[in-house]
Amino acid sequence: MLLVFIEKNVTEQDGRDAVQIALNNASQCVWKRFALGPSEEEIYMLILRKDYDEDHDPPAPTIRITIKNPYTLKQAEPISGIIDTGSFITCVPPQILKHLGLRPMGTVSERDPTPTYQAYIDAPPLYSDRLEVAPSPSDEFALLGRDILNRFKFTFVDKAYFTVETCEYSTNE
Repeated sequence: MLLVFIEKNVTEQDGRDAVQIALNNASQCVWKRFALGPSEEEIYMLILRKDYDEDHDPPAPTIRITIKNPYTLKQAEPISGIIDTGSFITCVPPQILKHLGLRPMGTVSERDPTPTYQAYIDAPPLYSDRLEVAPSPSDEFALLGRDILNRFKFTFVDKAYFTVETCEYSTNE
């Protein structure tokens, strides 16, 4: 598994805890500590390895995710989430939306009446948050869209593995 996990403004002890959490979710890792600027703000970076998923034809970059109902915390079995830079919204298999008892909350856009749902996506140690999702075209896997992917820097290497780095992310909220 090759992922990158960065925590800002953490103490050395907290950094080790973050590293241990990520280690529990990875087969290989590298830990680096940086001091930046006059305030000596510390950044911890954890690098893990993630190979392409051979269960897809052709092999695809995937991350194992768990989808939960954000209101009841009922969760589905973990599934493969394909990294899909062409999708602006994360898409979840319709059978999972039904299994979790999620109800439509809106639509994709004024021009696209596809319903959207509030779901909690957990992809440790990379991402864990509530967001608006749409039904995916497949019952076998989710599509991780740019609503999640834009928070990270991805590097794809020879259809064999990929890296993920966290980057500054801000919203206009």
